[in-house]
Amino acid sequence: MSVVYSKNDEEIIYNLIRKYTHKKPISKIMELAHFLNYQLKGNQNFTKAKILRIIKDLIKKRLIIIGSKLVKDNILANRLRRQIYEYILNNPGSTIYNLRKAFHIGANQVIWHLNFLIKFEFVKTIRIEKHKVIFSFESESKYYKIFYYIANEKVKSILNAFKENKHPLSPLDLSKLLCMHYITVKKYLEILIDTKIVELTNEKRKYVINYDVYNEIIFRRNKIK
Repeated sequence: MSVVYSKNDEEIIYNLIRKYTHKKPISKIMELAHFLNYQLKGNQNFTKAKILRIIKDLIKKRLIIIGSKLVKDNILANRLRRQIYEYILNNPGSTIYNLRKAFHIGANQVIWHLNFLIKFEFVKTIRIEKHKVIFSFESESKYYKIFYYIANEKVKSILNAFKENKHPLSPLDLSKLLCMHYITVKKYLEILIDTKIVELTNEKRKYVINYDVYNEIIFRRNKIK
């Protein structure tokens, strides 16, 4: 027979676990269960089976993690870690290099904070090209590459050139306007065409932003903040 418990039961156990982690990390489930059973001794609402069930469900929900002295609620108590998380929300598709540059810190420090954010499912990373790219955990997979590329500084420059000019532009026009190598322009322009952010006009080899697509992508990116 399955063990049934209420939201209030879960909150009681979770708060006791927070108390436990102030002193030591969660090393073993049974050791934690023994602590909780002792704390709730005399409370007939909590059986050993219920306590164990709630612990396992909290682990499944990534609210607590074996081997950690932290629980999900206090992950963002660290000021720098919270700032890193907020940066990722505002800049989906960022890389470790972007975070190092934004906060003037070393790669090891970035990775240390990221590991906590990943373990507790605040963020996730995927591989795009040769880069480990970071997104909010709620980001939809179909937007990964689009978010990554529109965060790229060269892509931003190309999009800004389209916005600032009221007429269609060719790859050569963009290369001259931005002082960017023609091959580089072509590379990123092809990505923008493939994602339908940029489209061909009736003029030969002239392009414009497809604002319907572009605005939808920006809306989706802002929605997860």
